[in-house]
Amino acid sequence: MRQKLLIYCFFMLSFPLVEAQTSQGTWLVGGSAGFTNAQSNSKSGVSVLTLSVNPIVGYFIKDNLAVGTGFTYESISRQYIKIGIGPIIRYYFIQIGENANILSQVGLYSGSFNPKYGDKRTLYEVSLDLGFSYFLNENVALESVISYINTNATNYTDLSTTQARENRIGINIGFQISLGSR
Repeated sequence: MRQKLLIYCFFMLSFPLVEAQTSQGTWLVGGSAGFTNAQSNSKSGVSVLTLSVNPIVGYFIKDNLAVGTGFTYESISRQYIKIGIGPIIRYYFIQIGENANILSQVGLYSGSFNPKYGDKRTLYEVSLDLGFSYFLNENVALESVISYINTNATNYTDLSTTQARENRIGINIGFQISLGSR
């Protein structure tokens, strides 16, 4: 009985209302990571493994609405590295019970795309995210996010300009930490 009481007290203290984390005046710090593996159906059968890390820092200007800065880092089959930084807007729009929320996020990134061999390219990327946040307590949330990413990379040389475009969908797992309060 005593063990059940301790477990109950732990859960009651660990799972307060979501509103404290997404309220105006709160800072948001965290990020996500993910990977994709694509296999080409061509004769070459090329396999591409992408590892990504996406930290963010934001501030809730209104309840459930945060603006901030996002970073993107991707390693693509150890042959390419993409690095970008830019503004993000995050909105928590559907609360599910006391501890969960559906979120959306838009990110606009500018940076570089560096192949292992070849010229460095300028990178512009748009990310549209839809996800689920589960709040473990007032300060920490675990997240699962589906992302649509549109990337445009431009290579400028003395003789020509070449562009590469990529559209992809991925799933990232991450966490967010809330700092401060109203």
